[in-house]
Amino acid sequence: MLIVGDHKCVGFLPPHIKIYNVSSLLEGYIKLNILPYTVRYSDEKEFDLEYALYILEHDNVFFDMMKIIYNLYIGNDVYLLITVDQFSEIVTESLLKFIQQRYGYIGNRVNEPEDLGTLVPGDFTLFGVFNLDQDKERFSYLIANSILLGGGSIDNFNIESLL
Repeated sequence: MLIVGDHKCVGFLPPHIKIYNVSSLLEGYIKLNILPYTVRYSDEKEFDLEYALYILEHDNVFFDMMKIIYNLYIGNDVYLLITVDQFSEIVTESLLKFIQQRYGYIGNRVNEPEDLGTLVPGDFTLFGVFNLDQDKERFSYLIANSILLGGGSIDNFNIESLL
């Protein structure tokens, strides 16, 4: 299940949920670098397209986005910790649209701890699984490339250590 919300809900989450910090100032959670450096927001559709290209064209951004997707794929629940401001709202909404359009996975947006009781589980669509398979290949390549360039070995490597 994919959940997006701010710091107010973190204390009410079950301990098994994987928490990633997307834009919050709250420390102590794995930081994902998936925010664009600048936002040229003339039109919502145009921004969504630009942000999707930003994710797909930058290996480091794609890698961090795949941490979310891979966790969902292996059955983990994921909470994306955000700051509630105009910039973060625009980017978060675009990210959720990207995940929904590319993988068919629908996320939940929570504003208050009470919203946690109304969550709807998500799942990948058939078309989403096709895209997921392609993206997992690229993700695997990036992992192997990173390990080998760093002087490490891919023998006995456990992907869980990256997530």
